[in-house]
Amino acid sequence: HEVPKFSDTNVEQKEKKADMSFRLNKWFDVRDQDGVWYRGVVIAIDGDRRLVKIHFEGFSSQYDEVIKMDDPKFAPLDTKAKNRRIDVRAELAIPKQYAQVVLLHRRMVKSSTFFLNPFKPELFAKPFVIFVPSHITGRELYELVWEKTRRYT
Repeated sequence: HEVPKFSDTNVEQKEKKADMSFRLNKWFDVRDQDGVWYRGVVIAIDGDRRLVKIHFEGFSSQYDEVIKMDDPKFAPLDTKAKNRRIDVRAELAIPKQYAQVVLLHRRMVKSSTFFLNPFKPELFAKPFVIFVPSHITGRELYELVWEKTRRYT
């Protein structure tokens, strides 16, 4: 069997397929004024003037930027931002109206000792954290979780 060669075109095709539509609380990789890529979340939209206000993860609101929607400063989440500034909730400059959700990867494995169901959940991989608005609906939460985890399924 031949091992398939990695091709940059596959990455480009995945980026083209990524959902680049703008909506409140959607996360992107965003290039800041200094040309550095960070994770950023849409916190306001002006559809008439095609502007979005971005809050950068790990920074206070004084660093928020208003950027045109068609500006090349946007990329699909986790494709450009390699220099995440923080990974601990206490260090995040996330507004209080956001809630922390821990996502765990699990799979069902067959067990030799069981009662009624021979399959038991088993954790694998590393858990990760997302931050969502505290007033989020179930459907919106589902979409955010799926957006974050779809590359693992």
